[in-house]
Amino acid sequence: MGHGDDELNLSDAELAAAEQQTRRILARWGEPSPAPPPPALPARVSATLAGRPTRTARRRSVVPRVVAGVFVLCFGLGFWGIFGSSLGLAGLFGGPNSVLGGLVLAVALAAKPLVNMLAGAVFYVLPGLVLLAAAAWLWWRLLRGGPQPEVF
Repeated sequence: MGHGDDELNLSDAELAAAEQQTRRILARWGEPSPAPPPPALPARVSATLAGRPTRTARRRSVVPRVVAGVFVLCFGLGFWGIFGSSLGLAGLFGGPNSVLGGLVLAVALAAKPLVNMLAGAVFYVLPGLVLLAAAAWLWWRLLRGGPQPEVF
């Protein structure tokens, strides 16, 4: 290895000698020698992995669905509270004086500002996204080819 040369280029004989020296050093320390892998190892591993998912994997797949369902439910209750009557919604579950009706009323009232915020964001962001998509499409059309305009 010279100056600026960081690659180690060994011939086959030098590589075999280095490997033999390494094996002698490892044998002196009682290190094990390499053993052949067990027969049919890939097939056994594949058969083990092909089983049903573990409990943790099932839990990981269920939790995001439950969280998404709760979010959609809260959003729906807030949407109903904005465009309908929150008391009417609570009346479906026993009125605002019942436990379940009070819970539905509280969730609907708490979700109203979130729905208003998201609706406002969509009102302002959606036209910007449409303009951005149109500009990207136009840029792609210009780059793909065809006759290019001449610039003086």
